[in-house]
Amino acid sequence: MSYTPVVTAAGQAITDALWNTYIRDNLAASAPDAFTTKGDMFIASGNDAGARLAVGTDFQVLESLASATLGVQHGSGVRSAVWKSGGQAIATATTTIMQIATALSDPFSMLDAVNFRLTIPAGFPTRDYMIVAQGYWTGHATDNTYRHLEIRVNNAILARASASQDVDGEAIGLCASSTTLLAATNYVDVYVKQNSGGNLAFNDCRLSLFMIR
Repeated sequence: MSYTPVVTAAGQAITDALWNTYIRDNLAASAPDAFTTKGDMFIASGNDAGARLAVGTDFQVLESLASATLGVQHGSGVRSAVWKSGGQAIATATTTIMQIATALSDPFSMLDAVNFRLTIPAGFPTRDYMIVAQGYWTGHATDNTYRHLEIRVNNAILARASASQDVDGEAIGLCASSTTLLAATNYVDVYVKQNSGGNLAFNDCRLSLFMIR
């Protein structure tokens, strides 16, 4: 049932038909008659128009989204989590992009699996994001050589983490994180470097970002 704007005229009598159209039917077309479930909301869908927005699932938040039917929706925030499964061989003393090409959670299709990066979609507003990259180097008995991980935004270094290999040759885990302002079409990727003297694997590299509200 749709809402009918009330038409008024001086001296107009309230007939049964007018009552049914402007009072009964309009109440049925709006809150609370539109609700069916605890947590439902009534949202404007245009001029003199509205509709029920069903309650979301646990821990979802209300998001403004112009493309949504009612201009808002329940969601889990703007985010992406991607990774490079297994190990990637990294040549010694060579800064190398991690070939991240698998989405773990990517509801806004930010993953560019050809260029191994996350790209903020066109049309997105400029917002602050939290970015985290992590993974681990295979252990190697080259005492006092370095292992390096960095997050880049538009090919400029945003954050880095480094460690030195000990004589025991144990695996080295690295994690880098930072917050930064990202605009539409900005991109984020991960680079690594080591100087063991030969090829060495960087394993299970993960890259995640989420918009800070």
